[in-house]
Amino acid sequence: METHRSDGPYNEGMARRVTTIEERIALLEHAPRATSDEATTLTDGRRLDSREAVEAWLAEDVRARQAEEAQ
Repeated sequence: METHRSDGPYNEGMARRVTTIEERIALLEHAPRATSDEATTLTDGRRLDSREAVEAWLAEDVRARQAEEAQ
């Protein structure tokens, strides 16, 4: 289970599950851009070397988790 730690004045130390692609993207909103030689390579060989590649992978992951939870 993936969680996002919320550190605000009213939810100090609270953690909640990240469930949507939009929430995951929001977590990465302020992350620095990767350099041209910096990319995650998945076990199936796909490189997450662009925003589009990451968004596609995250959407796929969210769909898989939702399908798993629906069972």
